[in-house]
Amino acid sequence: MAAAAVAIRDSNWAVAEVSLGTNDTYYVRFEDGAYAYSLQAACKQKFEELTEDGHDVTNVILSPGGFVSSWLIRY
Repeated sequence: MAAAAVAIRDSNWAVAEVSLGTNDTYYVRFEDGAYAYSLQAACKQKFEELTEDGHDVTNVILSPGGFVSSWLIRY
């Protein structure tokens, strides 16, 4: 989770949400709507489709242990 910590440390924004998953996956949403992430391939693809289509992603929930393909995106 070092990458998530670096994303948070290097930002000047207040953190609104942090989700940590397996294999160094994470999602960080900041108060101003910006985000940083390292997501499993299928989750990343869906997240990018949603944001490119103009949807406002409100949070990403990642499975913290053992279930690599378990995730949920709310928008």
